[in-house]
Amino acid sequence: FVRVSGPDSTQFLQGQLSCNMESLSTTQSQMGALFNLKGRIVADLRVLLLEGDCYLQTQPNMAEIIISTLAKYSVFSKVKLEIPESSPIGIGYMGNCGDSLKGNFGSLPKVDNAVIKSNDTYLVKIPGLVTRFELWCFDISRVNEFRPDPGPSAANANSNWLYEDIRSGLVHVDKLHSEKYTSQLLNYDISGAVDFDKGCYTGQEIVARTYYRGTPKKRMFLLKSEKSISPD
Repeated sequence: FVRVSGPDSTQFLQGQLSCNMESLSTTQSQMGALFNLKGRIVADLRVLLLEGDCYLQTQPNMAEIIISTLAKYSVFSKVKLEIPESSPIGIGYMGNCGDSLKGNFGSLPKVDNAVIKSNDTYLVKIPGLVTRFELWCFDISRVNEFRPDPGPSAANANSNWLYEDIRSGLVHVDKLHSEKYTSQLLNYDISGAVDFDKGCYTGQEIVARTYYRGTPKKRMFLLKSEKSISPD
């Protein structure tokens, strides 16, 4: 996580991220991306409004890259960029998990990216082909209350989660691939990570131009095979 706090945090991020920060609320998170001036994706992220601050959820080892990129533009804004000392602990739920979650939250988020809060714990509905939620808990002492019972697929939980990301067209950018791809190459213009109705942000001119004027020469597609395939 990267925490962005201060009186100008929302306005500042509106000028830096591809998602519409005006639609961010305590009950609605936003999927987005951070671009460089050439319209290349620096990082993908989810923005959550937690404890009054903007939290940017991103991939492992990407927090410092995001901070160094945002810091270039934060000089004239009243914001603080930091990796929080006590980030919330996350748990993923997939499939038939509604009953156990309702016991803690009373109800479930109904639309994609919606957020429900219970004390210091947040539940986010993840877009996709199957029902998925992410739970974020600030109180370490309560984490075990929310851990699902380990089933037969628990050993492959991370792989199963990534598989559903792939099936749902949710592509993540790690340190190795930062600043290498455009939004269209990774289908961000389709997945909802880019809001084309919002105002300007860093890289927006190139992102919008390629979207409205150009036909992508390359797209990312789902490949399914019964045999192992080398990435090369």
